[in-house]
Amino acid sequence: MGDVEAFLRNVAGEIVMSKDPASAFKKWRTLFNVSQTVLARELGISCSVISDYESGRRQSPGSKVVKKYLEALVMIDKRKGGVIVNSFTKMLPQRIAKGSIISVKEFSTPITVRILSNVLEAENHSDKELLEKMVYGYTLINAELAIVEMTPDDFLQFFGSTSKRALIFTNAHTGRSIMTAVKVGQVMGRVFKPTMVVIHSAVKLDKVALRIAEKENIALAQTKLEIKELLEKLAEID
Repeated sequence: MGDVEAFLRNVAGEIVMSKDPASAFKKWRTLFNVSQTVLARELGISCSVISDYESGRRQSPGSKVVKKYLEALVMIDKRKGGVIVNSFTKMLPQRIAKGSIISVKEFSTPITVRILSNVLEAENHSDKELLEKMVYGYTLINAELAIVEMTPDDFLQFFGSTSKRALIFTNAHTGRSIMTAVKVGQVMGRVFKPTMVVIHSAVKLDKVALRIAEKENIALAQTKLEIKELLEKLAEID
């Protein structure tokens, strides 16, 4: 239960501190795949109240409201077998894995793969439909340390609160080792699939990396920004 409580505290803090709590509310209800009707029934309130919170028509909620909202989502999920909350708690970062994780951030409002690619001045190698998929956050990773030193269990720390995020690997060369690791993780069933992978590299991406991304249905992009500029661009995203 401790992991669930830690997860709830993290998410509650994100919502309360967000510049756009309404979008943050909706984001988490969507991630739990719960309709407004089902959530309203669980909370004993009308759907219009949920709608008002998620549209910003009501004043920003206090911590008690946020707590009840999230606990209701968890209870609904537990009755379905707890698959979603279990996946989130497994991804809670217990430590910064061997120094390979540079930065982790959850977006208060999700953005599309296309928008994130534009922000990072990244060339996208994905089909058009993948460009419209939503990204809920990012993890910036030192590729060399990740590949050489991390274990499969360490890779879970890449995903923050949700796997629907962009994994951005610095100094990733051709991207082949990175995409191979993502592929192996899927086969082993131990690593969650990201929505997007961004390769920070000045060289041409390997054909194998491109094929893996296509087969796994993962948006793949490449940016050649300097590390300092990359960090500045990421910091601008709310």
